Amino acid sequence: MGCNMDFNKIHKLLDDPAHLCTLSTVSADGTPNSAVFGSVRLHAEDIVVGLGENHTLRNLRQNPKAMLMLMVPGASVMNFRGLRVYLECRSIENSGEVLEQIKDDTRKHAGRAAAQMLKYAVTFTICSSRPLLEMG
Repeated sequence: MGCNMDFNKIHKLLDDPAHLCTLSTVSADGTPNSAVFGSVRLHAEDIVVGLGENHTLRNLRQNPKAMLMLMVPGASVMNFRGLRVYLECRSIENSGEVLEQIKDDTRKHAGRAAAQMLKYAVTFTICSSRPLLEMG
C-alpha cells in the first residue's frame, strides 16, 4: 500500500460505541457531499461501507476519491478523538459476503429498515490519514 497506517487506531475508533463517521465525496462537476454513515467497517487493510442509492454512491462512480471523518465526541471539541482518513474507491459490489455481513451488522444495530436500504458494499483503499484536530 505504501503508507504507514495505524490500523489499530482506526479499529479502536470504529469499535467505540460512541463513534461517528462522515464520508465526504465530490461529484464530477465539483459539488461536495458529506453524509453520516453507521455502516463503516475495517476489513483487513481496507475500509468498507454499505450504501444505498444516494449522492455518495453517485459521486463515487464519478470520482473515486473520498474522505472519512472518524470521531468519538468528547466533553468539548478539543476532547474529540479521531482521524481524517483519505480514501480511494476500489470496488462497488451489489452482492456477496461482505455486503451480507454489513447488512447483518446493520440489522443488529440499527434495525431491519436500515439494513434493507443497503444495496452496495463499497471497498476503499486507505491512502493516508491526518489527526482529527491539528493545531497551528
